[in-house]
Amino acid sequence: MVALAAPVAPATAREAMSFEAAMRRYIQAHHVTWSNAKHARQWETSLRNHAAPLMRQNVAQITSADIEAVMLPIWLSKIETASRVRQRIERVLSASIARGDRPGPNPAAWRDNLEHILPAQSKVRKVKHHAAVPWEDAPAAFRTIWDMRGTGTGYQALVTLILTGMRSGEVRSLEWEDIKRDHLLIPAERMKARKAQRFGMSLPLAIWLDSLPRIEGTDCVHPGRFNRLMSDETIATAMQGAGLGEYTVHGWRSTFSDWANAQGWSRDLIEDALAHQIGNSTERAYRRGDYLDRRQKLMAAWARYLLS
Repeated sequence: MVALAAPVAPATAREAMSFEAAMRRYIQAHHVTWSNAKHARQWETSLRNHAAPLMRQNVAQITSADIEAVMLPIWLSKIETASRVRQRIERVLSASIARGDRPGPNPAAWRDNLEHILPAQSKVRKVKHHAAVPWEDAPAAFRTIWDMRGTGTGYQALVTLILTGMRSGEVRSLEWEDIKRDHLLIPAERMKARKAQRFGMSLPLAIWLDSLPRIEGTDCVHPGRFNRLMSDETIATAMQGAGLGEYTVHGWRSTFSDWANAQGWSRDLIEDALAHQIGNSTERAYRRGDYLDRRQKLMAAWARYLLS
């Protein structure tokens, strides 16, 4: 009598596979074909940041509505990131279908599926943004700049700019008398909005500024050649020298903002830290304080992250 092979368990009887486990399995299977380890980290980090609600879900139970829910917050505001995240979710779920962990069709597929649910990104007016270092790569980029701080004043100004979130012009014109015990106070005439601004002082920033030499013949913390105001090009050249020429100096403010939003800091606090005006004139009239104590904690967390 011929023995019959044990029947294959149907997908519904399989042990539940979470999206997080399926994601790790996909990365493990494919990372050897990717260009470098950083790509694998970015792959996982992008999903953890923007598809967190899916992580504990059974891949067999994820629907197009679940995909829509994680995509909508970034679909039109971070177009490139959103497109990458959707494609990565689709690949993880496609692999799960192929392995029998869920039935088809793929709820993250675009054609004949999400294209009828999500608004077309191509219809959104393209806004040219300052190219910014991805916040996930900020510690490595900052370390490179930090290691070069002794090779030129542009790198030193760049360190100050990154730790403070200030604009290039505010850093280049920064004077020693602007540095207070627990904050930086930039007078109105040197601010874009023509309103004096207090920037939070983290401990690493305080130690860094205290280490800088005072140059005779100028009040500037970061003077240029012949003690003149440093040019914007000097800092841009430092970015290039650090191997970050594809990004802009101003983009570091976006890097900080993206990081802070990803960590759950309040939007108003982030905007205050960047010296952006919030709301209309009436709303601003009722915002009496600048919440420096809270911004101190935000900037301390940012410095810890950069130094991680």
